[in-house]
This record gives sequence, C-alpha cells and structure tokens, in this order.
Amino acid sequence: MLSVAETWSVLDSLVPEALPAERVPIDVAVGRVLREAILAPEDQPAFDRAAIDGYVADLATPAGATLRVSLTIPVGQPAPVAPAPGQAFKLFTGSAVPAGSVGLVMHEDTTPSADRSTLVVNRAPSADFIRRRGSQARTGDTLLAPGLALGPGGLALLASVGATRPLVARRPRVAHLITGGEII
Repeated sequence: MLSVAETWSVLDSLVPEALPAERVPIDVAVGRVLREAILAPEDQPAFDRAAIDGYVADLATPAGATLRVSLTIPVGQPAPVAPAPGQAFKLFTGSAVPAGSVGLVMHEDTTPSADRSTLVVNRAPSADFIRRRGSQARTGDTLLAPGLALGPGGLALLASVGATRPLVARRPRVAHLITGGEII
C-alpha cells in the first residue's frame, strides 16, 4: 500500500506542470488563470481629465474673484484652449481639461449669479482635482500579469482595455475511476 506522500507523488507525476492555454470569452473567464500579460494599450487616463463637477479657470485666480462662465466642456469632447483670465468653463467629472496653467473649483465652492452667466469662486482653483494623463498607467505598462486568477476586478480591467477573449489556462478535467481499491 502507498503512503499519502507516495500517492501525491504518483498523482503529481501524471499531471502536467501547466494546463494548456485557450482563449475564452470574458464572461466565462472568472476563476481562470491568466496565461498572458495584459498591457495598457494607451496612457490611462488618455488625457488630463476633471475629477470633479465644477469649473476650470486660470490657476492664478484668487478666492473671491468673479468669473464669466463662457463655455461648457461636455464629457467626451476634446478640451478647448484654456480660459482667459476672468473666465471660467463649466465641466463635469471626466471632462477633458484644457492644457496650460489651469485649476479646478468644485461646483459647491462657487456662488453662481441668478442667470448663471457669472460666478464667484469661494476657493482658488486647484490642480489637485485634475487626473493627469498617464497617472494610472502608461502605454505598455503591465496591467495584469500571467498567473493571476481572474476575479471581478481583473475581468473589469480586461473589459476596460478591450481584452474580451483573454488567454487563460484550460479548466482541469478530473475523473475518478472506481476500482474497488480506493482509499477510504
């Protein structure tokens, strides 16, 4: 009769080091082991973007200044040129932020006029509310490494970069043949 250690040794010798790889749809990849590196296809974020709903203005604007609201930057639109001193652009979380010496002011830190054509900034604009291009990942950075068991977070990251058919280890297939001499 084999000892437990000897039995494990025999079983280990019959099982390959790694299961073959296969590409599967992302919706059946949960729990599977990733067999390829997933790289950032572009900088993330791909452009400077607002982390708040509010206004973009010249960074030198002091608290208490009155600004003319001259434009709205919708989410998904390219950033325009920076606002001139004395102006502000309304923007939303995720909106592109113009290049230049600009900062953001949260909507809650402003007092708009009745017609919303001007506003008083109760705090000075800050660059702290800008998510800078590439601040999460640069093009070519490894986002997920081979050997990772894919869970909800990994699947979400795969989907966010368009990796909808990841290369994963095949699921093991196990059979138990009854011979009458099984370990009890």
